[in-house]
Amino acid sequence: MIIKYLISFSFSLLLALVPQVFAQEGESSCISCHRELEEDLAKPIGLWQESIHKKNGISCHDCHSGNPKLQDMDAMSPEAGFVGAPKEEDVPRFCGKCHVAVMENYMKSPHWQTEKERHPVCTTCHTAHHQQRATIDLINEKDCSRCHTYERAKKIRFVMEGTEGSLVQLDGRIEKLRGEGFNTQSLEAALFANRNEFHRLTHVLSVDLIINRTGTIRGDIKKVEKSVENDEARIKHRKIGGAILIAFLFISAFMIHIYRKALP
Repeated sequence: MIIKYLISFSFSLLLALVPQVFAQEGESSCISCHRELEEDLAKPIGLWQESIHKKNGISCHDCHSGNPKLQDMDAMSPEAGFVGAPKEEDVPRFCGKCHVAVMENYMKSPHWQTEKERHPVCTTCHTAHHQQRATIDLINEKDCSRCHTYERAKKIRFVMEGTEGSLVQLDGRIEKLRGEGFNTQSLEAALFANRNEFHRLTHVLSVDLIINRTGTIRGDIKKVEKSVENDEARIKHRKIGGAILIAFLFISAFMIHIYRKALP
């Protein structure tokens, strides 16, 4: 009996510890180490955990390189390829390792080609670790007027608002389809591509370019919208069919009940 209890206790303890062990093994050493450091070095972890990068599975080593499986300073050794934080003037190329088209557009813009000593870079508007999904809300008087007047930015926002509204609305409709059990992966991928194509135009800071390209992009968005409408129609028909079936079963049950009561 004692042996039985010992085995049972050991098994329960193992079940409790295994998830913690796997969680620790799966966690990047960058995160586990920096979390325990003083405030300035720990702060990026908290910001990153609320970011779009975290949501999409982008971790410290994806940007800063290094080996997240090694402990202590070994994770940040030259042998591990660690590059650390870039200098401010290197930020566009640092982020451009992934955001290639955005970087190319940015390099053509007054933000990069200004003759001023300091350039606004990616982190000026998007922050270093707390990046959120890009929307035209990033174009606002409070942020833009930190460096210059809001006039050009205001025009850019004005010509983008209609298309941005369509993107946001479609995103919500696709989410509802997913909630109804539809496989929305292809729709999400198409909308993601449309959104990226549209948003990267802002980095050139050209109203004329945005107007010229928006027509083509809106055509692509319309294709996604048509697919969403077809799926929404299927849901509507499915619900109508379900309501008819329920009504039929209810009436059938009622008729059977009346019939049984009428029997001698």
